[in-house]
Amino acid sequence: MTVSLDRRLTLRALMEQAWQQVEGQARTMLKGAVEGLLLAERDRRVAEATRRGEKVYRWGYTVRKCWTTLWGSLEQVRVPRLRGWKEIGLLERYERHGLDEVLFALTVGGLSQRKVVDWVRRFLGGTLSPATIGAVLEQAQQQIAQRRSEPIPPRRYRALVVDGIYLRYRRSVSQAARKGVLLVAVGVREGGGFDVLDWRGAFAETTEDYEELLTQLWRRVWNRWS
Repeated sequence: MTVSLDRRLTLRALMEQAWQQVEGQARTMLKGAVEGLLLAERDRRVAEATRRGEKVYRWGYTVRKCWTTLWGSLEQVRVPRLRGWKEIGLLERYERHGLDEVLFALTVGGLSQRKVVDWVRRFLGGTLSPATIGAVLEQAQQQIAQRRSEPIPPRRYRALVVDGIYLRYRRSVSQAARKGVLLVAVGVREGGGFDVLDWRGAFAETTEDYEELLTQLWRRVWNRWS
């Protein structure tokens, strides 16, 4: 994303645009995870039918033009179908049980993947194995994880801006969303572009949490030369 440095840009405006980047990355992860879980469920049903001696075939996809989540709309979600069946109808259950909240907490809020895997498995009635769910989540998060860990070249950014964005999100699979802060680090490039470098979910804006975020960034600069 690019902003013009020829005009005044308030800290609030910069962080709002940075938050849009984070939300966009989270929606991409959410779409990948949902489509991956649906595919895994389709393959499980095909394998189960085959073991029973039934002939069940994969039969393309239904495309949902828009699925509204707490973090914006997911467009063109591919829902697999089986021949002779309707689509793998799990999106309504995902929406009803707040899957988007839990996956967002995994990506943004620091919720552990193991806890999310356990939650998803209970939510799906134990039909998918932990290994399958874990593989789907890792694949969905791959791009974000890579961007958050890649080395930062020295002198790429003219300035580093770190600030907190207050929002409500889950910190536990068993508790509702509550108010917290997302500490976001933004690197501003020469010429007006900026990148969201990393973030950290916290209860409040504390010195310790800011230090942890900055240490994570420093390690990425140091790894460039190590």
